[in-house]
Amino acid sequence: MKSIHRASRSAALLPWLLAVSTPALCAEPPDAGFLTTYVVRGTSSPEYIDWSTCGNFPDGSGGCYGYGSYGPVGAVGALLEDAPTIVGKVLTRRVYVLDTASGATAHGVTLYVYKRVDTVVEPFPSSTYTLVKTLKLPLTGGTGARAAMAASAGFLYVGTNLSPQAVQIKKYKWIMTLEDPSSDPIPVTAIVANSYGYVTITHGSSSGDAGFNVYRPDGVHSAGGGGGSFTVDTRNAVVPANLPLFP
Repeated sequence: MKSIHRASRSAALLPWLLAVSTPALCAEPPDAGFLTTYVVRGTSSPEYIDWSTCGNFPDGSGGCYGYGSYGPVGAVGALLEDAPTIVGKVLTRRVYVLDTASGATAHGVTLYVYKRVDTVVEPFPSSTYTLVKTLKLPLTGGTGARAAMAASAGFLYVGTNLSPQAVQIKKYKWIMTLEDPSSDPIPVTAIVANSYGYVTITHGSSSGDAGFNVYRPDGVHSAGGGGGSFTVDTRNAVVPANLPLFP
């Protein structure tokens, strides 16, 4: 292949090089001025998650345009949103609702996957949501179970403090894989993803036993061992009270 660094071609290439090396300004998403808030409703089983979307367009107009309820569920253990796919003014995202007290005995764990579509067009934006998947997870729940859930771009990780293994779920294909078992049945106490997509599953028990596993963004197990190691991210604090502590 001929070199492109000859003097006779440099002048012709310079405008093209400048064009491709100059970073383009990233446009704000169409719903940048809007925020969705959630509230859990129900003093006893079943529970519902009410949501509403409110905000303003750049010209100052706006208000609340989207609202609805996810559920019913036995107990809302965790809630998570995917980053949206944006086409023009339409945003499509998945919302994951984890029920930690499902089934006739209220000891099952079920993941409900909703598709929410927001069309953000002035002056009348709209929002729709549809239940697209129900997954019964190989985990133990109950009315007192504490859930842990985090995600990378391609995988979802779910666990409870009544199960010694978390489950990895491949998004959109919905393939479930149990976490590699540790030598001792130590309950899951926390699952945290960092900004690069690495996920750490932390295990701990009241007796002081602890362990952890780390998964890469592509879902492959990359590290693990004893001790209550965990990760932190750039937005949500890890609360140490939920983790095993050592003297």
